[in-house]
Amino acid sequence: FDFLDAPDQKQLACALLELHALGALESHGILTPLGHAMASLALEPDLARAALESVHFTGEGTTDPTVRNAVLAVVAMLSAEDVWYVGGKASDRRGAPSARRDAA
Repeated sequence: FDFLDAPDQKQLACALLELHALGALESHGILTPLGHAMASLALEPDLARAALESVHFTGEGTTDPTVRNAVLAVVAMLSAEDVWYVGGKASDRRGAPSARRDAA
């Protein structure tokens, strides 16, 4: 599709270099199998690579999902726009801003 404004060539080159470094692109700019898998996820490229690689970290000869689950939790938190949920009654939400500051 046509862009309203053409992307900056330097930024485009940096993006292609990042995709190549992540293993998503071959040297001629063709998507690798890993790149296709990354593209199927609605994540930033580095988070998609981390999520896909996390399945390999199940421990030495075990099926312990601890590392995989931790990586996926971090990916989920980093890909969310706002991880703070403040529900309930208005009186319960009054302390939310200070709780956010305390957690930071």
